[in-house]
Amino acid sequence: MLMHIAEMWSWWKFRFDTQTVEQCRAWRFRFILFAGAVGSMWGLRQCASSLRPGVPSANNLRGLGLSAGAVTMNPIYPPALYIYLASILLPTIFRVVYEDDAMHWILAAMLSLFTIVVLDQGGI
Repeated sequence: MLMHIAEMWSWWKFRFDTQTVEQCRAWRFRFILFAGAVGSMWGLRQCASSLRPGVPSANNLRGLGLSAGAVTMNPIYPPALYIYLASILLPTIFRVVYEDDAMHWILAAMLSLFTIVVLDQGGI
């Protein structure tokens, strides 16, 4: 939650700093930094929530909602979208594949297809 608060504070504080090239580069850096940090935070959360034995892998579907939010959250700067999605979905897909049974392979295929569709539709 603190990372989200820092992100929103940063956007609010620097919302009018778009006049020079240096200010725009600072915005670019902030987009990449926060997309990577927030995405990694949620990706690690996804993996940690599925480590407990007996927990249904349907918990991994939470990544779909988080990633779908990236399409509406980061369309202004596509590299931030790509970083955010990779940070959430790649760890989730690898964790699902690690279970190595038919249901988890199907779930991994679905998450992979979802990743491709979101990148195709949300990226450009």
